[in-house]
Amino acid sequence: MVQRKCKEAKDLMDQVKPSIKEIYSEIMYHYHYNMGLLHFFHKDHVKAVESYTAAYDAGFDDYPLYKFSLYFNLGLCYSHLGMYLRAIDCYLKADHLFRCERGEFLRMHLDNNLALDYIKIGETELAKRRLKEVIHYAEVFKNNVISGRAMTNLGRACIKEKEYNRALDYFEVAKVFVNEGEEGHFGILYYKILCLIMMNNSQAESELAYARSVLQGNDRHMMHFNSLSHLLTLDDNSSVDYIKNTSTPFLMENFAYHRIVDIYEIMENHFMVKGDRLKALEIKSLSSDLYKIMMQGNKIVEKRALGLLLAIIMVASTSVTAFADPGDDDGF
Repeated sequence: MVQRKCKEAKDLMDQVKPSIKEIYSEIMYHYHYNMGLLHFFHKDHVKAVESYTAAYDAGFDDYPLYKFSLYFNLGLCYSHLGMYLRAIDCYLKADHLFRCERGEFLRMHLDNNLALDYIKIGETELAKRRLKEVIHYAEVFKNNVISGRAMTNLGRACIKEKEYNRALDYFEVAKVFVNEGEEGHFGILYYKILCLIMMNNSQAESELAYARSVLQGNDRHMMHFNSLSHLLTLDDNSSVDYIKNTSTPFLMENFAYHRIVDIYEIMENHFMVKGDRLKALEIKSLSSDLYKIMMQGNKIVEKRALGLLLAIIMVASTSVTAFADPGDDDGF
């Protein structure tokens, strides 16, 4: 499982399943935990929550690190489902539970994830407080990957506050910590261009041209930047259609609900400024539909995992506690 050999792991789990009820609670705990991990890797977060529920019901939760991983990974699942308040609740429980005992590496990941979800719901001051702690520890431990992510996320918080020039400053600092072509580099480019578009800055076009040159052959990542490109030509109906019919399904499939919210906000503002109230209302309606879909996700989880606020992803065979890699929250 640690090596992400999901098929091999699934085959082994299927061999164990017939006798699982005859085994003591710790093994049941790890079995369901590993199933949750498999579902997470396959992006079926609702099924992952089901497996985590079964693991919790096994009752083997005596160790603080186990409980920490429960909350941490469920936070990731809820965040991917667009259920940001639930994700924040899980992260805060993990933070409270393990503040004195967890290693600084886990602390940096937890605070970074928590800050991201704070940004998504507009709680930017809380986000910035966490991110400054992340940057401090990343500097102490010379972790450039975490430093780059935290600086990028500070820029995202500034975008939410409409402090666009400050956001651009953070993105420039973030670039120091990443290499061209890395996942973190793509994230910096994306949010820098988004920021420039919000500023109506013509530099957005040259940055998009640079992004295309870096992303040659990477069709999945290019889809994100194609969406930004069409924001520059919203007066062309084909660009609006592209965002509605191509960008939106793609971003939803990749659980990037907050990116859709940002895009719709730009579109709505554009048409309001142009005096096209009908189109602005149409985009507002699309935003409303998106929030309904996200709320539907809440209902599905509530139905299939009622009352659950715990999750675990364990690797029993190696006696290692495995955490789903948060990476960058939307793929880069």
